[in-house]
Amino acid sequence: MKLDVWPESESDRRLVQTREVLVNDGRVALCLIDCEDNGLLLERVFIDRDGARTIQRLDAGNEIQLMAFLQSDPYIDLLRDSYNRVLTTIRSVGQPSVPVAALPAHVSECRDELEVLALMRSICASNGGMECLYRWITVGEQDMVIESHVILAHCHPAWTQSYVHNHWVLNDPAVDYARHETAPLRGSDIKPYRDEHWLAQKAGVYGLNSNVFFPAHRRRDPMFGLLHVSSHMPSPEGEDLIWQNRQNLRGLAAELLEWRVMQLRQTAAQQFPLSTPEVVALRVIRRGGSAAHVAHELSITEREAYRLFRQINVKMGCGHIRVSAGAAQTYGLLGSI
Repeated sequence: MKLDVWPESESDRRLVQTREVLVNDGRVALCLIDCEDNGLLLERVFIDRDGARTIQRLDAGNEIQLMAFLQSDPYIDLLRDSYNRVLTTIRSVGQPSVPVAALPAHVSECRDELEVLALMRSICASNGGMECLYRWITVGEQDMVIESHVILAHCHPAWTQSYVHNHWVLNDPAVDYARHETAPLRGSDIKPYRDEHWLAQKAGVYGLNSNVFFPAHRRRDPMFGLLHVSSHMPSPEGEDLIWQNRQNLRGLAAELLEWRVMQLRQTAAQQFPLSTPEVVALRVIRRGGSAAHVAHELSITEREAYRLFRQINVKMGCGHIRVSAGAAQTYGLLGSI
């Protein structure tokens, strides 16, 4: 069971949603989201053969970045019609940009990804970062395999296109570090960072000369975050400048993770409306309980408990009550258990 491909995007906000196009290693689709007075958000969704999703998000109002994103797409020939639909819509609608003066003071106050992106850019710029990316990465609870990877970026678009196309997330030393660590990490301190590694060879080509990484985690949550703040300045000068502001940027990384979790919870609550007895049952199952425990907790018979399980599984789109309980926990529907 998964949320929709575009879980944060209500259907009436999608101005364009293209069909999925088959490419060498999966499928690609584009979606243009109306963020009202903030402008338009472009999403490029890549789904690999195993069903894992990588979603790139950028401000469609920045025409220079948008065209660079399009031109650096490795599948531009296959996606040209899709991009043309997006460009035609953007030009017909017009694109306001989010003024810095109108930005919220805190990430939690942002209404959409465009405000999040603008605020992230502003905070990083005032703390030594000329470029910045945030990744929300969700892994499987058992195998720790990446199931979804969302990238919100202010950097050269060709960098994220190359990153996604080459599946660099699978051997990214910063991501490997962020899976289990919470402390900030200087790029020059990454152990596998050698001259022959793609991070050393390619990052500088796109202006990412000095890099500092800020992991973020939530207790018992399969999603973690990674803020990548970079500078055109050479290392160590650029790194030093960012590192001096690591407390501010570490706080930003945590806020960005929390913002997305809250967005997913709101979406999940709408997509999977659970009754109070259903939430109680799922909490009991998640704690390792059985139908007998659920029956006792709800003062019903075991037969009625199993009937409740079937209702929940249908609602959650799962084949077993423990899978439903795991999914509900992942999407924050069970609260603290």
